[in-house]
Amino acid sequence: MNKSMKMAKWEESGVGSAYSAIRKLGLETHVADLDTYGFTVIPPQSSGALPLLDRLIDKIMEISAQRNNEVVPDIKTGSTHSELANPAGQHLFYLLGEDPVFQEAMMNPVLLAFVRYLLPEAVISSCTSMLKGPGQMPLPLHSDQPIHPIPNALVCNTTYLLSDYDRANGALCFVPGSHKLMRQPTLGENFGYGKQTQAEVMLKLKTGKPLGKLEITEPAGVVAVEAKKGSLVVWHGNTWHGAFNRTESGLRMNFILYWCSSHLRPQEAYRELLSEEVIECNGDEFAALIGKNVHHGWTSEGPEYVPGVAFKRHRSRANANTEAL
Repeated sequence: MNKSMKMAKWEESGVGSAYSAIRKLGLETHVADLDTYGFTVIPPQSSGALPLLDRLIDKIMEISAQRNNEVVPDIKTGSTHSELANPAGQHLFYLLGEDPVFQEAMMNPVLLAFVRYLLPEAVISSCTSMLKGPGQMPLPLHSDQPIHPIPNALVCNTTYLLSDYDRANGALCFVPGSHKLMRQPTLGENFGYGKQTQAEVMLKLKTGKPLGKLEITEPAGVVAVEAKKGSLVVWHGNTWHGAFNRTESGLRMNFILYWCSSHLRPQEAYRELLSEEVIECNGDEFAALIGKNVHHGWTSEGPEYVPGVAFKRHRSRANANTEAL
């Protein structure tokens, strides 16, 4: 078999097919970043996000208010979301079924090409958003990978930036190359808080006690994501990441699509509970991405490997249990 035939055969495989899609999009350099550094930032003009931005922002603002006693987020000052108990900010969960714009964002061909490069058999695990105003507390570094040490991604993250990101704006941060370590960072490799420990500071946040003046020290090698609104950030499940605290006025916003390998249990129950209307409107590829072809979840009847059969059984059982509550 000659070289061109080998390449063609590879491109028919899971990772090869994903790389072929990325190459057609002209985004091969982002694969190099992903492999070398564990993350990549795709700019607005290439991310596929620009047609969705205004709708994503408007809908997230609306849902934020609905879930926060009708408090409308203050984009200009961020005062509605400053010094929250969670250093990630207000975390909005379970968004995929809330509006078609979230479904369109999930089906973005640019995003899916990179997801399939990292996870050839990916299913959606969660669709969430974080809104964060000014505050002292950074989001500690961590790895999303559920098991270590494994070099391949079991999970990956794709995040749309709905505001400009830089250090002062509370940007995402990464330790480049940390995905190759295949472990969680230690406390000594994380943010420092002067004479206070991370646990002490987190407890004060949770209980509403004053933090005092934090003496934040940054982890060695950490870099901030410097990117414009509309960028798409993709990273490997092993990559150490967190976020700087926001020191400028205003609001940092994003929309996060978090993915897992099909043999893992997703965080949010779209496979079981997403409405039939949403599934039918979005087609077979969408259904596969929420778990239509996953056969796990049987009871006494045992496994069913015909695609879609276990999906229907599981949804019927889940809906029956929901109605019984």
